[in-house]
Amino acid sequence: MKKIFLTLVLALLACLSFGQTWSEQVVNNNSLQIYWNLNGQAVQYGVIDLTSGYMRMNYGPGSGWATSVDVMPCFWSGGNLYQGYPVTAAYSVSGSNLVVRLLGTMQGLTTIAAVTFYPPYLNRFCAMVSATTSGTVALDNRPGEAFKPIFLSSMNDSATSWDSKSTFAGTTVANYPNTTGGWIIPGPSAVSATSWGVVGGTSAWKTNAPTISVTSTAAYPIAGYMSQDSNPNDDNVGFWASSTTVPKSWIFTVTASNGPSGGRNWNPVSSAMGNDGKERVLWAGTPFGTNPNQLAFWRVTLGGTPAVNVLPAFSSAYTPSFITVTPNGNEHILFRSLTGAIMVYHVTPSDTYTVNTFGPYANWTATGLTAQPNGDLNIEWTNTNGAVSIWDLASPSWTFTVGQYGPYPNLAPYAFTTGPTGSERVFWQETGGATPGEMTLSRMTSPGAANNSTFQPMAAGWQPSLIATGPNNYDRVFFSNAVSGQFQLWNLSPINVNKVTTFAARPGWWPVALSVASNNDPELTWVNSNGEFENWNINGAGSPTITVYGPY
Repeated sequence: MKKIFLTLVLALLACLSFGQTWSEQVVNNNSLQIYWNLNGQAVQYGVIDLTSGYMRMNYGPGSGWATSVDVMPCFWSGGNLYQGYPVTAAYSVSGSNLVVRLLGTMQGLTTIAAVTFYPPYLNRFCAMVSATTSGTVALDNRPGEAFKPIFLSSMNDSATSWDSKSTFAGTTVANYPNTTGGWIIPGPSAVSATSWGVVGGTSAWKTNAPTISVTSTAAYPIAGYMSQDSNPNDDNVGFWASSTTVPKSWIFTVTASNGPSGGRNWNPVSSAMGNDGKERVLWAGTPFGTNPNQLAFWRVTLGGTPAVNVLPAFSSAYTPSFITVTPNGNEHILFRSLTGAIMVYHVTPSDTYTVNTFGPYANWTATGLTAQPNGDLNIEWTNTNGAVSIWDLASPSWTFTVGQYGPYPNLAPYAFTTGPTGSERVFWQETGGATPGEMTLSRMTSPGAANNSTFQPMAAGWQPSLIATGPNNYDRVFFSNAVSGQFQLWNLSPINVNKVTTFAARPGWWPVALSVASNNDPELTWVNSNGEFENWNINGAGSPTITVYGPY
């Protein structure tokens, strides 16, 4: 199959709406190009070929374009292979994510696929695909290849000319056959796995081809075949998940990364400050490192040597996302799954732990975890319709009560925290209507009720991203600017904006967590594409003391 050649757009593209950091362009009605505004520049991370349903992704600046994934299913019927057919596309922004909805029909089978693109992070770009089918089609009897809900297309012509150098399915690593072609993993002997993909790298033909990893909610038989070929502009590798019947639905994520893991064993995830003055830093084992699916967290006095705690491997169906600390010193770690389910670890100072799971909940995503002064937890959920639900998770039974807010016309939630008295905060921004960009801070008074403070729109490009509240009940709100790359930290008293500090653009760094120390100094956590972790302790004058760790 001929590769999709990209038309690069050099001009900075306008965002879809105020404060958003995604932009798109349809080229000649043939391809949908996907951009993320990174430090004031529109960087292309993906493209969907509308004539075939093929999607390619890269991991950001420096990445090449290589392996593609067919978002539409492939299948054998009547002795013919149906693979790659036209799709129509509609797209919208949901919170910080871009959602593209694709529709394709072949041989009476219609597939609708919702592709949710998440903001790129640490040389990784991830999309979740949720597909449903309607109609019927008669499948041929072809073990391991009758129906392919997920299909990767790549190229490997020789030891020096390739887009991918090998494949993996679970713990099975399969090298490509010699240049005469053949099965990579035979269809009749397919390997069952939920995590699989192709490994990129650099060859004489391609520099920095991304590793493409797939994770599905269900295990599939994984198989692949390589055809003999000598033209590097032709794909000759197919690697896929298979089914003997037509599923009604399936869900998977596809990730482009600078794998295997850029030589790192650990990626920083998030952090939180405890009442004991020690920062908790959450790390996840990289997929191709020495600790895949393992979790580590630090207890560290900044500038000192961290106490490292490694927990047993967790299910690959979950992704570690947030950490918080309750006043008794217990750490709580929230994991998210593709299905909308969550898992929460409760870790004691002696490193024993218990686990609770909740969900899944259709159309809801867990977007925050904070601690209350009484030892309870708050979990924030956002709905695809813009509504917010806040759980009060009571210790030690971990049963919960719920307060729901919204949806409100043209208001999108961007940041969440819990104050020193247990009052939750949600920071909203208006995405349309009469005053686009206007901001509202809701301080919750009881489930479903809040006191609201409204702030005038900032200049174009500014968007709230993090919020934390100090012991003095002042709120700190952190903003990023997708146009200039600058950052701002607001100090809000209960009645007004008390102080604004502006920081210069930091290419290659992302803010991931904000907390407030016992002396009311903000603690800001940054990570970069090399896997480094950086903590800023910001004093009253707005000057940071910086501590750097990693990469590991």
